[in-house]
Amino acid sequence: MSSTSLTLKLVLGAYFLKLNGYDYCVQTFALKMENIVVWVAEGKIDKGLLQQLISSLIMDDEYPEDLKLELITAVTNE
Repeated sequence: MSSTSLTLKLVLGAYFLKLNGYDYCVQTFALKMENIVVWVAEGKIDKGLLQQLISSLIMDDEYPEDLKLELITAVTNE
């Protein structure tokens, strides 16, 4: 997947957050999702973990410890 495609997906995600009234988390979303979209494209993050990450970004300021551990485990396992 090209970097242009990944960037477009990130921008569209941020745009939809703004459209749906989640303006407060757009900047955090863009910063944190930058690496996550690459890991999704590489197959390191599955749909369930992605849903947890996005939900956490919308609802919280920071990922809970158990979600951080799950993310680290997913991206470091080959």
